[in-house]
Amino acid sequence: MLNIKWAALLLFTGFVLVSCDPADTNDPDMDVDSYESYRYELWKLLKGKGYDPDFVGTQVDDGSYETLNGESFDADHEGIGGLEADQLLGNLNDVLPNIDKPDMILLCIGGNDLLAEEPVQGVIDTIALILERINQFDENIVVFIEQIAPGNNELMTDEFQAAILEFNEKIALLASSWVGSQNIYSVDMFTGFTEDLLADEVHYNEEGAIEIAARYADAINLVFDPGAVKILPLGDSRVEGAHP
Repeated sequence: MLNIKWAALLLFTGFVLVSCDPADTNDPDMDVDSYESYRYELWKLLKGKGYDPDFVGTQVDDGSYETLNGESFDADHEGIGGLEADQLLGNLNDVLPNIDKPDMILLCIGGNDLLAEEPVQGVIDTIALILERINQFDENIVVFIEQIAPGNNELMTDEFQAAILEFNEKIALLASSWVGSQNIYSVDMFTGFTEDLLADEVHYNEEGAIEIAARYADAINLVFDPGAVKILPLGDSRVEGAHP
């Protein structure tokens, strides 16, 4: 059940954000088992907080997951490696009508666009169209949108650092000034996120997945009361992942 008193909250301005979707993740030969998504760690955290999370999406990863109290991990999601914001926008009309309606969407997108040196404002404008499309589908869906985590030190040149910082600032502004009827919250994945949380240039290792999951769990706990919730993890390869 949505906790209405937090409906205007802008979340976690003190954390570090990382890019969600590296441009080279559209390689069909990439070993997705070499890095992890936050989804499994989030599922465990939410279970421990009294939630009954049901992940939804048209994708299912083939990772190996331990059970929790005899219950198998729900591996449904909508993360696609290499996805850019305009591609995600184009997919929504096929995805949303063909899954159980989510109570919330966890949106991680924009990193591949930045790696492709797309203008930051253009990416933000496309993300605004994504939010509008979700609103048109169902105005009651709550969206948590990532201020993306950084890449490793080698990737984070001065130019790329500046692009991510501008992107994340604009994401926070987009969420806080949103005039649509649905609730939008930005979640800071950048602040304090360090290179030792990455498996490669941009993807999470197990510790990184735990960190991202904890930030999402804190955000969800501020907005939703414990109970049954349907969650659509939506975005790029950082959403996709797989447990080795």
